[in-house]
Amino acid sequence: MKNSTLIALAEPKRLRIVELLRERPRSVGEISSLLNVSQPQATKHLQVLEKAGLALMYPQGQRRIYILQAAPLKELRGWVDGFEPNWINPPHVPTEYIEAIKREQALAAKDSHWADGRSATITRPIAASRETLWRYWTEATELVKWFSPDYLTTPYAESDARPGGKLRVDMQDPDGTVHTAAGHYIKLQEPDQLEFMLSPLDPKGRPLFESYDTVTFKEINDETTELAINVRLAASTKDAATFIAGLELGWGQTLDKLERVLKSAAGSETTM
Repeated sequence: MKNSTLIALAEPKRLRIVELLRERPRSVGEISSLLNVSQPQATKHLQVLEKAGLALMYPQGQRRIYILQAAPLKELRGWVDGFEPNWINPPHVPTEYIEAIKREQALAAKDSHWADGRSATITRPIAASRETLWRYWTEATELVKWFSPDYLTTPYAESDARPGGKLRVDMQDPDGTVHTAAGHYIKLQEPDQLEFMLSPLDPKGRPLFESYDTVTFKEINDETTELAINVRLAASTKDAATFIAGLELGWGQTLDKLERVLKSAAGSETTM
């Protein structure tokens, strides 16, 4: 679809002209009368529509008659139809996330440590061995491939996988803004369980809250592992509301990305 179609239709009078031409061909004089504008003004609008391919003029004696052209509207319809999945199955997550932010902000306004002690567990089967998952969770070269929610990338990760060892992940927005989470490993029982603390940092490098995460890898069979993440929050601050509101959503998207990366890696190994 051409941008000129939308630009032409964005002006209310031109949109009305298209509606009038939908009924039947009309002269410039008739259109100017129906719109209550001068003929030169009507002509300018019609010329824009003609340039966009939405109208065609043909002379009829001293009169200029305009007829509607369907091709750009068919292209516009095809573009609009592309959004059909969104109104058949609307994306509820953004609305739910916005409501969650409002709730968390209201709680934070009453008590800056409102989220301390809160916990959540996320469990899902992953098509990979425990050994493979351990590597993807503890090696920086693997973390950069997946450790961020949708629409973010991970340009940098640091992982010193030992008790007390440093853990840091940088997540980057499409506009270039970098969000850093930093912390340390607490306990490592390869390949069964991994514990670490990770804090999102504000622009000045101050922790917004502490997230104590325990990741358990339970073997289902040689090719599938049940992954469970238990998240426990502490040291929450008022500015953490938006992050905490999207915590489970963010982990869900991050694990989705991990699964895609693992599937891609498995496919590459198969073709070698």
